[in-house]
Amino acid sequence: MSRWSREKLIEEFRAGSRVALARVITQVENQTDGFEDILREIHGSRAQTWRIGVTGPPGAGKSTTIERLAALFREEDSSVGILAVDPSSPFSGGALLGDRVRMSDLNLDSGVFIRSVATRGNAGGLTATTGEILHVLEAFGFDVLIVETVGVGQSELDVASQADSTVVILVPESGDGIQILKAGLLEIADILVVNKSDRPGADALSSDIREALEMRTKDEKWAVRLVETTASEGVGIGDLKEALEAHRDHLLSCGGLEAARRRRVREHVRQIARRRLEERLERTISEMDDYDELIDRVVTAQESPYRLAERLLEGLRETREQSG
Repeated sequence: MSRWSREKLIEEFRAGSRVALARVITQVENQTDGFEDILREIHGSRAQTWRIGVTGPPGAGKSTTIERLAALFREEDSSVGILAVDPSSPFSGGALLGDRVRMSDLNLDSGVFIRSVATRGNAGGLTATTGEILHVLEAFGFDVLIVETVGVGQSELDVASQADSTVVILVPESGDGIQILKAGLLEIADILVVNKSDRPGADALSSDIREALEMRTKDEKWAVRLVETTASEGVGIGDLKEALEAHRDHLLSCGGLEAARRRRVREHVRQIARRRLEERLERTISEMDDYDELIDRVVTAQESPYRLAERLLEGLRETREQSG
């Protein structure tokens, strides 16, 4: 942890140091030894942050939309944290695009913090530690958090599990709008955005989306909003913000915000437990002198993989009893 002890890091974090915030995120992203202790210390500092997830195909204008949207929140003096999930570098494993040079207008704003993290091969548009990094940003005290997925296309559904409000951005170049919506994006969207609405095909895409929305059941408490924007010109961003605020008000009125946060806590606890079990499993395997021999026996059908798995579980139980 370089020149900072864990105690110093937590102290500076609580004092509002952006350097400390960045260091904590790095510890969590890399799962450095002791990172769970840091998360334990800062847990509960703040839990009222509004999380907005933004997803959609590559080139849809997600970064530009986020930049414009964050600027509107800043006009109201709301602090904004932005977590951008980027493709991994094939060489370093780090975020390929760095700290979002495309959001250059926000970089000098002291009320905005932008951080890029790498997918590191994780499917679903987010990273394995996205949720915990968002917890760190919440604990730091941001009013609004915006998480942007990597932009891999139709598989970015994990964002809905980490966001209170989910925005799906499409553009005329996305192709068949109905096919995209069938891929599951309609199911996670609270707000659908047709960006670059000044381009040919935008009206047809909006029409397809409206038709798809009309086919949904009518007993849903929240009617998905459709917003048309041209983010590069700032057109429609105010409408998007209004739609987001309407969704937040809806969640507050029906208890949806609290329910979403309870679901995230449940999943977070399971994530921690899975990580601990995985660590114990790897330790159990490393301590088995005959593990490779047993694998060979499974390969040659002399042993059942189920029996080997049961033996690993027995090893886990023994480890638990010894530690207890």
